[in-house]
Amino acid sequence: MSMPTNPANAGSLNNRGNSNKADYTWMGNLVATLGLIIGVFIVLANRQPPKDKLHVEPATIQQLAQVSSTAATPIREETLASIEWPKSAPPFATVPMTADEIESLQQQWADYLGVPVEIKTSVGTSMVLVPPGDFRMGGTESQLTAGFGVVKQDDAHWMSCYKSASPQHDVRITRPYYISKYEITQREFEAVMQVNPSWHASTGKEAYYRDQMRGMDTAAHPVEGVTWLDCVRFCNRLSELENKSPSYQATSQGGRPDYKTTFAAGYRLPTEAEWEMACRAGTDSRFWTGEEPIDPEQAGWHGKIHGSRSHKVGELKGNALGVHDMCHNVWEWVDDCFAPEYYAECSEKVTYDPIGSSEGTMRIVRGGMWPYADTAAFDRYAYHNDFHCNYVGFRLVLPIPSNKLPAPQIESAPAPID
Repeated sequence: MSMPTNPANAGSLNNRGNSNKADYTWMGNLVATLGLIIGVFIVLANRQPPKDKLHVEPATIQQLAQVSSTAATPIREETLASIEWPKSAPPFATVPMTADEIESLQQQWADYLGVPVEIKTSVGTSMVLVPPGDFRMGGTESQLTAGFGVVKQDDAHWMSCYKSASPQHDVRITRPYYISKYEITQREFEAVMQVNPSWHASTGKEAYYRDQMRGMDTAAHPVEGVTWLDCVRFCNRLSELENKSPSYQATSQGGRPDYKTTFAAGYRLPTEAEWEMACRAGTDSRFWTGEEPIDPEQAGWHGKIHGSRSHKVGELKGNALGVHDMCHNVWEWVDDCFAPEYYAECSEKVTYDPIGSSEGTMRIVRGGMWPYADTAAFDRYAYHNDFHCNYVGFRLVLPIPSNKLPAPQIESAPAPID
């Protein structure tokens, strides 16, 4: 089919032929150019950004937070470090900070999020806000050496647990959260679970402790005699009572009952990092009161005043965040599994919202108990999840969902939603 001729360009047949050839050449060049441009766009659209310049759109932040494979960890950490926080958000907590500075920051975060510094659960558990921030988790070599006196040198497991609190490693908690102001009490546990398993009560299972507590109201003493499994069932039950999404799903490990932490919007045990951050309250010393063992007259049930038993929560001084009994009343279950080498694996990097090792078969306890004056902020021990005794209790954490902050960055965890 011939091209139409413009009357204005009429001329010889030869000229018209040359004109047609020029038109076809021009069209061919245009098609080739368009093809080249389209090809470039296709290549660019499928090109992946270099890992050191990885850009994450808001919709993919949560997908990245669910990646837990070893190969993906460096990419995830680089990305978390590059996430821009709202310029209007308060600063992160750092260490060391004075008591006045940490209290001020606690209030700033509460004001920014539009929530109270302190709340209460439906059964009366007081919880206080912990601001996000950075700290060095674990103890230095000199700090561990100073506390060796409390460790039974001939107990291989105790020595393994104690030494596992080193080396120190950098941790960033990226989200504010609520933590129990006190250890969960016997009254609170019984209100939810309709049973009081505590030994230090007039209903205790052993005559020695029943006699010791005779005539004493222990409702406000920490509940003990609880397994890790008991604690997570309490968390789920309280969540259900308040119409919150439970944070634990029943599973098993090696044929033994266990629970998987979903990090939903309900109550749960603190991660080990959350526990230590709340305990330190802006300090970097062995104890939140300083390098020397906590003064038993101020903040720790030990020495001459412990009486070989638990005591009413909150009777002694709390730290700058308003959290009490973090060292010396009863040990406290936390969420993490125990692996002796975990801290060493984290020593060369910053870990964001760590949830501990996935390899351990035991769960960690923190905080110490009444006889031991040297149980520092970093001390850790571990038991199987069905272990119970008269000196292990727990406290709660509640996440604070907010559309003012990026998605939570806990590995393998969905965003807290009700």
